[in-house]
Amino acid sequence: MNLDITPRNAARLVAKGLQTRLVPANDKEYRDLLALYEGQPGFRDLVQEIALGLSLSVLSGTSRGLVLMPTDEESRFAFRLGDMRGAMTLEEKALVVLIHTAIAAHFYPTGESLDDEMYNAPPVTERQALRALKVICQHLAARGGAETQGLPKELELGWQSVLLKPEARPEQQRRTSSTLEGLVSMVFRNLQDAGLVRCEDEDGVNSRYTANWRFTVQLRESTSRLFVATREAMVAARETSNA
Repeated sequence: MNLDITPRNAARLVAKGLQTRLVPANDKEYRDLLALYEGQPGFRDLVQEIALGLSLSVLSGTSRGLVLMPTDEESRFAFRLGDMRGAMTLEEKALVVLIHTAIAAHFYPTGESLDDEMYNAPPVTERQALRALKVICQHLAARGGAETQGLPKELELGWQSVLLKPEARPEQQRRTSSTLEGLVSMVFRNLQDAGLVRCEDEDGVNSRYTANWRFTVQLRESTSRLFVATREAMVAARETSNA
C-alpha cells in the first residue's frame, strides 16, 4: 500500500500508537504508516505535530510500533493517583505506585541494563514483585521522610502501611486491593492491558511476566527519582544478603 503524506494518515498513525496492544505484525496499514514515518521526514514532522496538539510526545517510531507519552500532567492521557479506583484508600494508591517501580526495578536493576539494546530483562513473578515491594518500602522508610529524599510526600503513606497490610486473605476466593497480593496482581493486569508486559505463565502468585519493548522505551524517557531510589534499595538488599 502506497500512502501519501497527509494529515489524515498522520492522525491514523497516532491513533494506532494509542492502541497499546496493537502489534504492527498483525496490521498491514500500521506497518505501512510506520515505514512512511521512518522514511519520510515530512511525514514524521506531521505526526509529531499532531501528537503535540493532543498533548503527546513521540518517544519512538520504528517497525516495532509508535510509542507515545503525555507531555505534561495536564494531558488528557496523563495518569494521576486520583485516577485510580475511588474505592481504594490513599495508602493503597501509594502502594500501587511503589509496586510499579518495584516491578520496573526488577526488570532493569541498573541504568546500564535499561540503556543496553542487547539486554533481555529477566521474567518477574508476582511473588518476586511482592518481596521487592517490601524491601523497597523498608529501605525508603529507613532513609527518612519523602521530602528529604526528593520524593512525593503522598508516597510515605505507602511505605508506612506496607507491613501493616496483610499479604493475603485465604478465606477470599478472589484477590482484591485489600491485600498486598491483590494489589500486585492488579498492577500486573494493568500493565498487561497497557501493552507494557505480557504474561508468560499464569499461576497465581507464581504468574510470570516479561517486559515489552514499549515498557523499556517509556522507562528510558521517564526515569524518576523514585525509580532510582527503588533500584538503590534492590542493590542494597542484594549486598546485605550476600554479606
